[in-house]
Amino acid sequence: MSNPTRWMRRTIGRITRGVCEAGHRLKCAAASRGRTMASISENDRSLAIEVLAIWIHQLILRAIELGIGWLVQKVMRRRKPARTIPFPNLRPVP
Repeated sequence: MSNPTRWMRRTIGRITRGVCEAGHRLKCAAASRGRTMASISENDRSLAIEVLAIWIHQLILRAIELGIGWLVQKVMRRRKPARTIPFPNLRPVP
């Protein structure tokens, strides 16, 4: 790594592009879901309610999975540093 500033700029640029792309995809998905729900609700109200209930159910399950994953990662992390044998001082401390 010859230029850490350039590396940092590139990394921030990649992260920014990734976040923008994810936001754009989320916006497109939300618009698509809205159009689909409008189309279904025109034809059959009960089907629209059922589709919406399934979608909410999936969101709840995803939130629970993420929460459990976060808790497992937190538990698996070491809280205390590993015990090491201290290296003796090479020079006497005055």
